[in-house]
Amino acid sequence: MDTQIWNILGNHLKGESDKDEEARLKQWLEQSPENQQILEDVKQIWEKTGNLDTSKWAPKVDLDEEWGAFKNLTEENDKVEKSEPLENDSSTGKTLAFPAWIYRVAAALVLGLGLAYYLNYTGGPTLNKSMIVHNSHLEKIKVLLPDQSEIWLNQQSEISYDSDFGISHRMLSLQGEAFFDIQKSEIPFVINTNQTKTEVLGTAFNLRSFAEETELTLIRGSVAFSEKDNPSNKVILIPGERAIHQVGSDQILKSENSDANFIAWKEEVLVFDKTELDEVITALEKYFDIKVEVNNLQLYNCRFTGRFYNPNLDIILEVLSASLNIKYTLKDNNVSLTGAGCPSN
Repeated sequence: MDTQIWNILGNHLKGESDKDEEARLKQWLEQSPENQQILEDVKQIWEKTGNLDTSKWAPKVDLDEEWGAFKNLTEENDKVEKSEPLENDSSTGKTLAFPAWIYRVAAALVLGLGLAYYLNYTGGPTLNKSMIVHNSHLEKIKVLLPDQSEIWLNQQSEISYDSDFGISHRMLSLQGEAFFDIQKSEIPFVINTNQTKTEVLGTAFNLRSFAEETELTLIRGSVAFSEKDNPSNKVILIPGERAIHQVGSDQILKSENSDANFIAWKEEVLVFDKTELDEVITALEKYFDIKVEVNNLQLYNCRFTGRFYNPNLDIILEVLSASLNIKYTLKDNNVSLTGAGCPSN
């Protein structure tokens, strides 16, 4: 959804939208019933927050300053805390008689980070609807579920779950990639993707679910991994194993995990230990979302050792070039490697 619309919605709710913004909002609302529902949901949340007990919450908030700050908020999504009450001070200018976390709701709108997530974990009112957390950032975000399980959500990934999660069930859906650290409970933790179902009690694992395949790699505990529409087609994984299901196949392939960088996106570290160049390339393509072309097959005989914290593509390519005596070109998201290569082992 266009960020400009979120800004217009915010101004509309604050009563500060001009004629052009109201005309743009009207045009957007007429495009689909879904847009009308979004406005109604946001208005309901905004109105409900105005009925809070303001005797317990009286923070001094400059409306313009706070709204502008939220537009630049990019690094505070890992943790959402309740704001502390402040004393009233008439010398500070505008004072709003409701809690500062309302503006975090506004920030959620601007950043597209899943409105229900903020409402659920700041003690605010919730709607009787599915909770959705969508990570539209270029970095991972951390999500704390009601059962205290932790999820690290990769960029352009999304989870959704019902508002009664953790009470009678622990079921959610995933699109994209996430790392799960699940709290132990007698209630099974179930993750649905388009094609697969993962069931656990307490464990840690990485799950990737995209259009062509779903891949699960287990770190701790045990999991049952099955086809969503055929539960009997199931494998049980132990730590160090991975399972892959490809769309259109009735097989689930289980094997030992040999990818040292399967959670590099979460840990922000790339590690290579005498690693063949084709595996290095796969890791780089996955981490940086690029495409690497090799112009000499002899290059695949080369091995590389290195460790990169907070990986930077330019630096890694420079190190590869110096270590393996290769040349590279980088244009947009495409990398080309050339060189004499290495002798076969």
